[in-house]
Amino acid sequence: MHAAALPVLTDPRQPATPTLLDRLSDRVFLPLIADPRDVIFTRLLTRLLLQVVPMAVGLFFLPAWAVGLLAFPYLAFVFARFGGPVMLGLHAVTHRPLFRKPLRPLDRVLTHLLPPLWGMTPFAYRAHHVYMHHSEGNGHDDLSSTAAYERDNPWHFAHYWARFTFFGYLHLSSWLWRRGRKDAVLRMVLGETVVYGLYGLLLWVNPAAALVVLVLPYLMLRFFMMAGNWTEHAFVDASDPANDFRNSTCLLNTRYNHRCYNAGYHLIHHRLPGLHWADTPAHFERLLPHLVEQDSIVFDGVVNNQQIFWKLMAKDYDFLAEHLVDIGGRRPSKEEKIAFLKSRTRGTNGSFKGMVERREAA
Repeated sequence: MHAAALPVLTDPRQPATPTLLDRLSDRVFLPLIADPRDVIFTRLLTRLLLQVVPMAVGLFFLPAWAVGLLAFPYLAFVFARFGGPVMLGLHAVTHRPLFRKPLRPLDRVLTHLLPPLWGMTPFAYRAHHVYMHHSEGNGHDDLSSTAAYERDNPWHFAHYWARFTFFGYLHLSSWLWRRGRKDAVLRMVLGETVVYGLYGLLLWVNPAAALVVLVLPYLMLRFFMMAGNWTEHAFVDASDPANDFRNSTCLLNTRYNHRCYNAGYHLIHHRLPGLHWADTPAHFERLLPHLVEQDSIVFDGVVNNQQIFWKLMAKDYDFLAEHLVDIGGRRPSKEEKIAFLKSRTRGTNGSFKGMVERREAA
């Protein structure tokens, strides 16, 4: 066995060359942030405040027919241009604070105040992602575990999506409570109640605008979030489902990493959740011998996780094999790669929890 040649990494290790708006933004925010490389987040924040927020507010001053005409272009712009950067910006700043200590509350503009425009209610994310998902690591007690499902089965994904969408708060509250995080449960319940109350008020003020600005993004994001997590943990070794090296993927040389802060290196993120986005490619290179030893899944040149998701749903293993990097030199042929990928999408035990059944252990 010999290690295959690794593609030359083109993923970002520093912020992109600034535009004029970026330079103006940097003048304001650079002295305020903890790491100068994180101007990528304040540049994003500047664009959201100047481009998206005025449009969202403006829709509430329009009649229903005008909102209807603008609904598709608004949602297309908001999600295609900013959906990934906002959600992965929220993710990054949740793990690693953006502003200096005296100004740390300003992080909440990016983690709490703006994400509802993309359907993310603000008080459950940290509890679900940091407290629960990262501590359980796609194991049996992970509420978002993919291990029991067939990851190329659309009906299995439908169950996975419905369990999270309709009963996610129930299961998360139970998980937190049974692990002594009653403070997190109360904070989440109070915070989310206020947010949903605000949604109700805005639906009363302008139903059409609230539907477009808040309700449709909420519904859309439930799909995108679950499809994303499903794909990040789609290729799981059934013999060791909680092993980060064998349940998570790395996506190399993709525009997704440039737009979303190297979020394609999901395996590396699970190994070091607080690692700075700019250091991720170098850490991947240092960790490569362990990835080879553990037979980890690495793709090169795919668009993003959503593309992999749809290829899985179509069972297009030819495409996936073409982009799989044979880092260990174990599988030189496409047929061997396809067999390997299929072996990693089978469910661990052929069954999964019911909609309201507790996943976590007693």
